[in-house]
Amino acid sequence: MDQVVGALEAPEYTNLALFAALSVLLAVVGLYAMLAYSVGMQRREIGVRLVLGASPARIARAVMIDAGRLVAGGCFIGTAAAAVLLRLISATLFEVSPADPLTLAAAPLLFAAVALAACAVPAIHAARVEPAVCLRAD
Repeated sequence: MDQVVGALEAPEYTNLALFAALSVLLAVVGLYAMLAYSVGMQRREIGVRLVLGASPARIARAVMIDAGRLVAGGCFIGTAAAAVLLRLISATLFEVSPADPLTLAAAPLLFAAVALAACAVPAIHAARVEPAVCLRAD
């Protein structure tokens, strides 16, 4: 009987895992797009900073710090919301208690790692900005 019940529940958990993966992908793509747009809007400022002596590593670090603040805020809000809504989502959890500290810590850390990896691309593009091209534009 356990095998029959397990076979009936398996598609539901597979769908839930696909939905979770899709939501993380959507969030990461949105964060990448927003940060890439922000870097694009600041190209002139980045060019001026480079002309005044800022190193490309410092520019990339500044972009990653901004991204880190966004990711940390989102992870904090998401973890707080999950902690508040534990009773509502407990029905969808499979062999995990609603207040499992490992899961509550691992999920935001995994998302933060993926999100910061996605934010590295705009940071690298910001570091490779040509100052002369940026200052001549417009």
